[in-house]
Amino acid sequence: MAAEIYKEWFVRFRFPGYKEAVFLDKEGKKVAHGTKGAIPEGWEKVRLDKYIDFEKGVEPGSKNYESEPLDGNYVPFLRVGDLGSRDSNIFIKKELSKEKYVSVNDILITLDGTVGKVAMGLEGCYSSGLRKIVYKTDLIKRSFTYFTLLSANIQGTIQAHAAGTTILHASSSIKFMRILLPKENLLIEFENIADSMLDEILVLKQKNQILQETRDLLLPRLISGKLSVEDLEVEAFNVAAEPQEKYSK
Repeated sequence: MAAEIYKEWFVRFRFPGYKEAVFLDKEGKKVAHGTKGAIPEGWEKVRLDKYIDFEKGVEPGSKNYESEPLDGNYVPFLRVGDLGSRDSNIFIKKELSKEKYVSVNDILITLDGTVGKVAMGLEGCYSSGLRKIVYKTDLIKRSFTYFTLLSANIQGTIQAHAAGTTILHASSSIKFMRILLPKENLLIEFENIADSMLDEILVLKQKNQILQETRDLLLPRLISGKLSVEDLEVEAFNVAAEPQEKYSK
């Protein structure tokens, strides 16, 4: 929903009040909404790195990877694959992190390897293939930045400037990332709508993680027989599983 609102407002230019807005062509002449190349009056084309930094992570070396924290001096270590479906559970010593940490509210983007992946909801130290988004001003905030990085405009820029034979590198794309910066009132209004949606996504992601960890703890005990299910009340489950007439046709 939030992504669609972003596209509607900032890509299709059907933002609140767009019917009364003035649209200008490349020469600055007034044109109708929907005219090719037209942008709303007051919107400015800017370099994205004027408003955010792409802070590079560290690479401690695979010899320093551990599959579990050996003591309290270890932190999770995030790599490019962790922004996808991989859950590698790699840990490194805190002193190797060089203070390169992310929290669940931070945005990460991959600019090496599988480039262009964007994610939130992760915690720990992050590798040199990742960039943490750090805000330079208060004008653009989390939600607008997140969906901007996911937009076809920025994703296309990353892919266009990715180079390499075996491993792609796209850090050079940063200086070519340009966006249309809307008026401040629209940015505030979008943030008010989309930010709560991102918060809900992060809460659900955390709940899923807890459920996954619970499953991983319970399954081995169930399979081995250490956890008995003989006294489990299953009447409610049996009722739910019985075929009903409305589904039998």
